[in-house]
Amino acid sequence: MRTPSSGQADVGGMVIPFPDRFDDHGTRWQPWVAERVVANHFGVSGRTVRRWQTQGMPSRMVGGSRRYRLSICDEWLADRDAT
Repeated sequence: MRTPSSGQADVGGMVIPFPDRFDDHGTRWQPWVAERVVANHFGVSGRTVRRWQTQGMPSRMVGGSRRYRLSICDEWLADRDAT
């Protein structure tokens, strides 16, 4: 199975490409993704993602489900590993 890259979302085992979108400040829009997508991205379990979230990994509640932005998670983990 292909791992989603920038500009793609993982939806139930299918990779769905979507066009780049930018906000008013020129920042590329990224989707808020589910825990399992973060786990797949880092090659860890959902339990590890939940532990990271309690340790400060940024996330937000969207429609009653916790969601993450992969780029923010990448930065958080890099900063965490650097200390």
